[in-house]
Amino acid sequence: MADIMFLFVKWMFVVGLVMYTAFAIVMVRQVVAMSEAVECEVNIIFKILSWIHLAMSILLVFAAVTVL
Repeated sequence: MADIMFLFVKWMFVVGLVMYTAFAIVMVRQVVAMSEAVECEVNIIFKILSWIHLAMSILLVFAAVTVL
């Protein structure tokens, strides 16, 4: 019974992290759209941060699948 509960909790974490990765993808798209609409010298910093956020969320999904 404990193994079934552990698997359920594990896959709920993985599903939550996949949803978070989908949010990160949407955030990257919004930053790119904002950068096209508003000209500013810090746009490149926002783009880099959004891509780093996306990469870290993808790595977190892979880590959760392998570690849990």
